[in-house]
Amino acid sequence: MKGIAPWILGFLAVGLILTYWKLLVGLALAALVVWGAYVGGAVWWRKRQDRLNGERAERSRLAARADHQHQQYLAGEDRGLFGEFNPTPLD
Repeated sequence: MKGIAPWILGFLAVGLILTYWKLLVGLALAALVVWGAYVGGAVWWRKRQDRLNGERAERSRLAARADHQHQQYLAGEDRGLFGEFNPTPLD
C-alpha cells in the first residue's frame, strides 16, 4: 500500500495542474509582477536615498564654506569677502 500512495498523489497533482493551468499561469504572472515591482521599488528607493544624501552633503559643504568665509570676513580678510574668486586688479 505504501508504494501506491505517491502514484495516486502524483496523478491527482497532474490532474489538478492540467485542469487549472490557466489559473496557475495567472498566479505565476501576478507573483512575477509583484516581485518585479518590489525589486524595482527597492532599487529606485536606494538610488533616491543616495541622491538625497549627496544633495545633503553638498549643502553641508556649501554651508561650511560660507561659514568659514564669513568668519574670514569678520576678521577683515579679503578672502572672506570674495571667497575663492578674488577680483582681478584694475591697475
